Amino acid sequence: VCMEDNADLVLKNKSKRHLETLLGDVAVKSGRYYFEAVLWTGGRMQIGFAEPSKRFRPSPVDDEGVGDDAVSYAFDGYAARLLHLEGAQEAVPFGRRWHSDDVLGCFLDLDRGEI
Repeated sequence: VCMEDNADLVLKNKSKRHLETLLGDVAVKSGRYYFEAVLWTGGRMQIGFAEPSKRFRPSPVDDEGVGDDAVSYAFDGYAARLLHLEGAQEAVPFGRRWHSDDVLGCFLDLDRGEI
């Protein structure tokens, strides 16, 4: 998915059993980036960033998406937690549970190493 400035992107998951993953097709190595997601539901989603490597392998069947491994980071607003798992490390409680019509802003600063 290549998104231009002010582009609208709609992702609908018709499967209630699997966690789907949408990936961008542009890798960035420096700079600052921001996007917003308008949530149509308060349901289970993981929204975040992943390293552009072959090590990030989301698996809908195994219920693994962004934030479920060592090369990605995510916020799961359904469970109100941050995700970045390496081995047995647990998710960190964060924020509040999201609801339909919430707007989630995601900011990545690669120059400072911050999300």
